[in-house]
Amino acid sequence: MACAPQLKIFDRHGVYQAACKEYEAAAALVSFYGAGARVNYAGCLAKVDALWIEGKDGVAGESYDSAANLMIARTQALEARWDSGLRGAGAIAPHTEGRS
Repeated sequence: MACAPQLKIFDRHGVYQAACKEYEAAAALVSFYGAGARVNYAGCLAKVDALWIEGKDGVAGESYDSAANLMIARTQALEARWDSGLRGAGAIAPHTEGRS
């Protein structure tokens, strides 16, 4: 069974716009929505847990690969925090299978 897209795109007003499976596609979309748009991972709804905020973290359109690499690193940090039992504001672990 295919997994649902885990990368959620919000515009600068915080309105949910799209979901992606690929980090590079998320970078392209957040660039399209412009300054203040953000990419969140799975159940992370809080702005503090954003993987990327356009304009604050850079301009994704300058390098989708660089933006994607930063989002991947932040995803790994979030997952490590979930594995250790620490959760940020509003963070919900996206998958519980195989986790204790």
